[in-house]
Amino acid sequence: MSTARACRWSSTLLIALALTWAPRLAAATSCAPVPAGLVGWWRLDGNPGDVTGQHPGAVTGGSFVPGEVSQGLACPNPGEGVEVPDDPALSPPQFTIDLWARIDDLPEVNPSLIWKGSASGANVSSPYGLGVYGTSGGPPGTAGLPVLTVGYFPSGSQAVVGNVTIPIGTFFHLAATADGTTLSLYLDGQLVGSQPQQGVPVDLDHPLQIGAVTVPGAINPGPNVIDEVELHDRAATAAEIQAIYVAGAEGKCLATPAKSSTWGSLKILYAK
Repeated sequence: MSTARACRWSSTLLIALALTWAPRLAAATSCAPVPAGLVGWWRLDGNPGDVTGQHPGAVTGGSFVPGEVSQGLACPNPGEGVEVPDDPALSPPQFTIDLWARIDDLPEVNPSLIWKGSASGANVSSPYGLGVYGTSGGPPGTAGLPVLTVGYFPSGSQAVVGNVTIPIGTFFHLAATADGTTLSLYLDGQLVGSQPQQGVPVDLDHPLQIGAVTVPGAINPGPNVIDEVELHDRAATAAEIQAIYVAGAEGKCLATPAKSSTWGSLKILYAK
């Protein structure tokens, strides 16, 4: 075979291999698009900052450790987590909450993941909360089940309980949506519970608490690790939630325009 023909054959082979493997490599390294309506995104990569620059939090306890996507916050004890000051934007009438978490040993008291309420627990003044039932914190037979709570001040509240228990000792993805008609709960990209929505969540000045409940008097612990917490002012579709779960450790795409052009916001946005 001539040198020219050999070179052409090698080039053809390389192109064929590239076309064969490129889609697989892309699929294995693809981040998930950020759903529209982003209000706050707390990546928890060594700091409690918000990607949008609008709602930075303060660490009340715990430590930054390896997470599902880069770092996350270990906050397994009551009072440990991130506290974000109240803002009406943090209690949208329609919403999506999504996060990654790991619980290594299910405690007796219900572990909290996201909470916008008082220390007294789920009630009409708590617009939303996302957690897991502990070994004796919920109704019989609910240990390990995820739960979304929504309060409608001045009266009424409801809880959507998932029908699949969380995995212990490994990261899981949990998401909840409210579209004004239906409340939906997703575990690892799959719908595990839904109910007709009974009202509109109202902001009652409570801080947004990530991880364990941080307000004084609270006894609810947090997970061993929580990571990649997002809040949106619209209900994401099932496909959008599935995409975030499938992306796994690649996380969500960071090319999301920040709402603030300050250098602090840009640092948080593009730090990896």
